[in-house]
Amino acid sequence: MLAAEILLSPNKKFIYVSNRNDPSSEGDTLAVYNIPTAPISDGIKLIREIRTGVTHARGVNFSKDGRFLAVVGNRSGSINIFEVIDESPDGELKLVGGLEGLEKPTSVIWH
Repeated sequence: MLAAEILLSPNKKFIYVSNRNDPSSEGDTLAVYNIPTAPISDGIKLIREIRTGVTHARGVNFSKDGRFLAVVGNRSGSINIFEVIDESPDGELKLVGGLEGLEKPTSVIWH
């Protein structure tokens, strides 16, 4: 797998890293890491992986209000939208929609 993008969650509690080239039929993953509050010696740790449902994840971005996260798959030609679950202790996301038939998307821009 290859890391693609690194994002800080809007609530600044988690780091999301998109990984691509995963051979799983469930798509590439988003690795979720915690950001320790104190003591910092606890370090940043991987706390979960979320299947994106897209192939060759390229663009990942939070909506301006921080309520949603979108992931585009360059090879699958698709986008999936996830709802950010507030107050989740492990950066949980819920798939709420998607679209296929895009031509090699590489980025996500919210308007």
